Amino acid sequence: MNITAIKEILDKCYKAYLSNGLKVYSLGKFSSLSGTEQQLLFNKLYFLTQCGFSQPSSYELEQDTWGHVSNAEFLYLVVEDQDNIISYSLFNIYQWQRKSILYLSGSMVDPKFQGKGISSNVLKFVAARFQTDYIAARTQNPVMYSSFHKACDKAYPSFHTNDKIPQIIKAIGFYLAKDILKMKFYLPDKMVGIETYGHCLYGKEPLHSSKTIDEVFKKNVNLKRGDSVLLIGTISKGW
Repeated sequence: MNITAIKEILDKCYKAYLSNGLKVYSLGKFSSLSGTEQQLLFNKLYFLTQCGFSQPSSYELEQDTWGHVSNAEFLYLVVEDQDNIISYSLFNIYQWQRKSILYLSGSMVDPKFQGKGISSNVLKFVAARFQTDYIAARTQNPVMYSSFHKACDKAYPSFHTNDKIPQIIKAIGFYLAKDILKMKFYLPDKMVGIETYGHCLYGKEPLHSSKTIDEVFKKNVNLKRGDSVLLIGTISKGW
């Protein structure tokens, strides 16, 4: 990894600080970089993706990662000392019946830095910046499920508390599932997609440190079948 070249990319970005003190950089669209810069940065993001999914390099994974990164409207990078990128998050904004939705289309954290609240801090930071009405994400990971709930004032579905899902949340979920994500088999009452991916995306099945959350998540989301859960929540605009 060319640290000097990465620093030159970061110097072009808007920089801020998360509540945990880590630096976060807003890049905007990946396509705003030159071809050489894109390849350099992608190599790092792809490495984080392999680590996050516990998967070896493959053509399918590389193409999927490239598609997510290049199609995102906004790319955020979390950096520690020596300009080492330890996390990235991808976002798009959608409109539904005059309501704005910030959709987290991809997120990876270096395994060495997981469990430090990076994902939830980034969600709060970006939501505060864009002031959208709702935030949303899709995942197979109980850790991401938990991080999403920690970031939000209120989030659905809530498998661990069994809260009733409001009709507007169901409607937004159906819009995202069918119109944006093109999910073939989606259960609005559970906000779960059946056989979304056809298999578990993770080489090693993700585990949550809370046995209760881990068990209730996997009771509702069949990872071996390739299910996913669509998460929708709200974050205080004054954060």
